Amino acid sequence: MSTKHSHGLDSKRINWKARGNEVQKSVIAQPVTSIVLLLVVALVSCTVILTAGRGEGAQAQILAQIESAEIRSVTLHDNSGALELDTTWIAELEQYDIIEAVTGIGRTADVTISANEAATKVSASDIYATWLDQLETPFQGPGSPTSALATQGALTALGFHRGVGVARIVPDGEDVVVLGQINLPSSLAHLQDSVIIPHSAEEVAPLQSVVVTAKHVEDVPLTLKVISTYLTGFAPEDYNLESSANLVKVRGAVKGELTKNNYISVLFSLATAVAVSMTVVWAVVLLKRRDFGRRRALGASKKLIVSLVMGQTLLIATFASIFGTSIGLVWLTATGAPTPTVRFSSALIIAMTVLSTLSSAPPALWAGNRDPLTELRVP
Repeated sequence: MSTKHSHGLDSKRINWKARGNEVQKSVIAQPVTSIVLLLVVALVSCTVILTAGRGEGAQAQILAQIESAEIRSVTLHDNSGALELDTTWIAELEQYDIIEAVTGIGRTADVTISANEAATKVSASDIYATWLDQLETPFQGPGSPTSALATQGALTALGFHRGVGVARIVPDGEDVVVLGQINLPSSLAHLQDSVIIPHSAEEVAPLQSVVVTAKHVEDVPLTLKVISTYLTGFAPEDYNLESSANLVKVRGAVKGELTKNNYISVLFSLATAVAVSMTVVWAVVLLKRRDFGRRRALGASKKLIVSLVMGQTLLIATFASIFGTSIGLVWLTATGAPTPTVRFSSALIIAMTVLSTLSSAPPALWAGNRDPLTELRVP
């Protein structure tokens, strides 16, 4: 029993191998139609990459800019001190899954170089945040001088070209030791030319404002609602709530419009490829009517004829879609244009191969169901 089963499997393997060899021979035997079909699929694949693919790459770049932390941030200012805003808000707000980070901004004052208080002044702010832990920043310790970090703009303005120096708070006269440079997240863009005095978020201290960054642009409206729940009972003049909610709407509109245009371009290109592929395969079937009739007369099944026709298209379309997509990607890369994602390119190759192969089904079924005697009489 097992011997017969094994023999049957071997026969099927041999049969499929023979069909594969037959498909390859058929492709080689009709070079003109094979090349035409190859060029059509490759050209359409390349065109889609250069148009819709480039658009998809540009869309990704645009949306990445709109997805920046600055756009995803909501800033709450305590105008009168009525909110009693302090660092305990940081831990409370960061409990929400939609919130990525919370930064507390405390005392803000002017500082200048310690050796010359008449020199250029820059802003210095006490910053409280959990993300500072990841930067291994020097927090303030008892009995130690105030330590700080500065942005590149602040270092340049203070003349600390080596990245270190001593600044003095004006007019208090407190010295601040600048130990190095810090690159702030885009949510703190308004502090890009400032000296940052870092503190642990666990340190209890009053705050002037908090910057709340949502995880995603879509989370900004809900983040606003969360913060608003903490403001119940306070007068509007007690606080100032700033966000980029309008830009969130713009992002949705931009994404929708770009996606719509890409879909139209891709669908038009795929429809063109399907129509031309079907036409070419019909032409091949008509040219080989006598050959198919001879095969049927010699005992070939309808299934075999259909598999041969569709197999040829599958082989050509697979190679052509990969080739055309690769050419398009190379061209975009060479010209410095935006390139689509791997997901887009892979989906295009699969779609072109599958649709081109399916487009050959009607002529393949027509060829397989023709009467062999009638086909043999074709001159």
